[in-house]
Amino acid sequence: MSYSTFLRKSNLVVSCLLILGSLTIPILAISVFGQGWTTSTGNQTVTSTMLTNSAVLSDSNVLLATPSGYTCEFDNYPFTGGQNQSYSLTVTSNNNISVYILTASNYQAMKTADECAASVSSVAARFGSSSFELDFTTPAYSKYYIILSNGSHGNSVQYNFNLNAITSVLATNAMNFTTTQSATNGGEVAVTSYQTFTTTFATTKFNYQSITTSVTTSYSNSLYSGPFTITPTGQDYCGIYDNFPFTAQKNDVVVGTIASNITVSFYVMSEAQYQSWLTANRCGVYNANLFSGAITSYNVNYVVPSDGSYEFLFLSEAKTYTAGITFDASLNSGASTIAAVTSYSMIEQTLMVTSTGSSSSILLQQPLQNQIASNWLYIALAILGAALLALFVSLRKGSKRKTGTATSVTKQGESKPEPQVDLKKSTMYCRKCGAKIPRDSVFCKECGATQ
Repeated sequence: MSYSTFLRKSNLVVSCLLILGSLTIPILAISVFGQGWTTSTGNQTVTSTMLTNSAVLSDSNVLLATPSGYTCEFDNYPFTGGQNQSYSLTVTSNNNISVYILTASNYQAMKTADECAASVSSVAARFGSSSFELDFTTPAYSKYYIILSNGSHGNSVQYNFNLNAITSVLATNAMNFTTTQSATNGGEVAVTSYQTFTTTFATTKFNYQSITTSVTTSYSNSLYSGPFTITPTGQDYCGIYDNFPFTAQKNDVVVGTIASNITVSFYVMSEAQYQSWLTANRCGVYNANLFSGAITSYNVNYVVPSDGSYEFLFLSEAKTYTAGITFDASLNSGASTIAAVTSYSMIEQTLMVTSTGSSSSILLQQPLQNQIASNWLYIALAILGAALLALFVSLRKGSKRKTGTATSVTKQGESKPEPQVDLKKSTMYCRKCGAKIPRDSVFCKECGATQ
C-alpha cells in the first residue's frame, strides 16, 4: 500500500468516526440533560339518570275463603295516582292471590254489577300468584284502587303488599384534572395527577296535594262512641249488618274514626236509601251517600246534603270470623253556610345533594431516552470497536502487482511485446522482518517498518 493510499483510507475511517460521534453525542446529551417539565389540564362532565323508589302504601291482611255461590272474596285499597307516574307493587302471600289496578269508575262499575275485578277493564293485573312484582303506570291524575282477590272456596289468603312510586334521580359528575410530568434524581419521569370532582344529585318527585276547606261550628254532638261486634254470617247468609240512625241538618259535618279486626264495609245512607236496601234483601249496596269500601280503619268526614234522618251501616261478609269494631262519631252543627271545598295541586319537589372531593397519584415511568442514557457507555464502546476493526482490515489488505508480457499497438495497428522487467532490480527485502517488498516501498507491508 502506498502512503497516499493509507492516508485516504485513514481519512475515511476518521470521517466515519466523526459522523458517528456527531450523532451519538447529541443523543446522549438529550438523554442526560434534556428531560423537561410539562403540565396538561382538562375537565370532564358525566350526566346519568337513576331511578329510586318512594313508599306510597302498604298493608297486611287476611282474605277469607270465597263463600259458596260467590266468585271471589276481595279487599280494596284506594290511592291517588299521578299523571304518567310509574309504580311498583310487590305482593307476597301464603296462597295464590290475584291483583288488579282499577280506575275509580271501573271500581264502581264492578261493585254495581256485584262481580269480581276480572269483569271490568284494569290498568294492570296479575292472576293467581303467591309472590310477585307488578309494574304499572297510571295514565292521569285520578283516584285508583288496588284490588286483592281470593277466588278459592276452601283456603283463606294471608297477604302483604308494598306500593312504591318510581322517581328519577339526575346525577351530574364534573371533574377537573391536572397532569404534571417532571424528572427525578433517579432518572425516572414522575407523572403526578390531581383531580377535583363535584357530584350533584337532583331528585325530582311529583306529588299531588289535596286541600279540603270547611267551615265548622264551635260545638259538636256525639253520635256514637264505643266498641261493638258483628257475628259471622255462617253458611246461610251473605252478610250480617249493624246500623246506627241519626238526625242531621243540611251542611252539618259528621266526623269520626273506625277500627276493625277484620275487613268490613261502611256506608252513610239516607233513611230512604236504607229502607230501599232492606226491602231488596241483598248484601250488595248500590245506593248510598258515602262508600268506604272494604276497610279495617277509616276516618269519617261527611257533609250532610239536606235536613233529614240518616243511617250509619256496617256490613260484614265474614263466614267464620267475628268483627270487632270500635266506632266514634260526632256531629258538628251550626251555621247553614258550611261548605266543603277540595282543591288539588301538583307539587314538584327537587332535592339537590352535592358532594366534592379530590384525589392525587404519582406514577414513575422509565422513558426511552433514559434507557439510552443508562447504556451510553456500551453504545460508545461498540462504535469504537467497529471503527478499529475496519481500520485493521484496511491495513492488512494489500494490493499485488501482476507480472507478464505486455503488448503495445503501433501506429500501423501491429502489436509488439513490451520489454521484460528484471525482478531482481525491482524488489528488495525489509530491513526489519526480511519480507520481499517492492524496491520503491517506504513502509513494509508485512510489519509496517520504515525502509
